[in-house]
Amino acid sequence: MTELNCKKCSSTSYVKSGYVRGLQRYKCKACGCQFTATKARGVHPALKSFAIVLYGFCGVSMGNIGRLFKVSTVAVLKWVKAAAAQIDPPDQRGEPEVVMIDEFWHFVNGKKTLFGCGEPLMGYRVHLLDDSWALVLMPALKNSCKKLIQENVPL
Repeated sequence: MTELNCKKCSSTSYVKSGYVRGLQRYKCKACGCQFTATKARGVHPALKSFAIVLYGFCGVSMGNIGRLFKVSTVAVLKWVKAAAAQIDPPDQRGEPEVVMIDEFWHFVNGKKTLFGCGEPLMGYRVHLLDDSWALVLMPALKNSCKKLIQENVPL
């Protein structure tokens, strides 16, 4: 039989403290927490981390992640919020720089139709080795644009 640990403080000193729902209850001598010898609940932390990578870097929606891991969308939202709370705020070294690129600006703010010159661009901020950064613009994938057009989603 495996050694029991307190669910709160992980202490191994405990005493029996009756039964609950047919299971033996134990009381921790260190912190007074009452617990039973049941397996841990919830999703494994490695899977939570993988879900956050899917959400943050791959663009998978919270609903799809919830269906994939068989949890609710609210649970995925809580995982994302908890991960975001652990991130340190970015360094504010000086005045923020504003970069405006004409074609990109007109496409996002001024263009209401999907015809004519100019195409959807994806902007990525790339940090360089000398602590400066560059803005890299790449055309959006044709498949994703066609899908958005068919669904009448504004870009």
